[in-house]
Amino acid sequence: AQSEVAKVASDVSAVIAQVTTVQGELDIEGEKVKSQKLKLAQVENDLKRDQDQLDVSNKKLAELRVRLGKLPQGMKPETMVEEINTMKKNTAELQAQVELKKKEVEAEEGKMGDARKAYEDVVKKIEDRKKSFDRNSLEARIVAVNNAWGFVVIDAGQNRGISEATKLLV
Repeated sequence: AQSEVAKVASDVSAVIAQVTTVQGELDIEGEKVKSQKLKLAQVENDLKRDQDQLDVSNKKLAELRVRLGKLPQGMKPETMVEEINTMKKNTAELQAQVELKKKEVEAEEGKMGDARKAYEDVVKKIEDRKKSFDRNSLEARIVAVNNAWGFVVIDAGQNRGISEATKLLV
């Protein structure tokens, strides 16, 4: 019976050793599972970040497609830079033409100013001549005579178109 007890004790010790070994292996496997769960969480976070970036990229792509749809007929993104440069060149040429036209307009305005001045001069001469004719038909009376100084006073003056330089027939 003692040998049986020793054998059972030996078997129990062997089972305890096996349980301890299995428990160690179980702890190792538990750590591996934890590590795999952490990796899985990291992969899920990476997947979410990548999905967010994909969503942003898809949104930008949709906006670009809308903008491409608004391009003038026949314009393509591949030739856009070339076409923009052509438009800039045409704009520069048109601006040069505008500047040339502005100078022409200024020159014509100068000519118009000269013509207007000549016209005003002619009108003034006509008005002066008319006043001269009106003065020639003017009749006034002598109201005083100064023999000592050799002058007379008449009842007409600037209000009737006579100035200091006007010559009178008396």
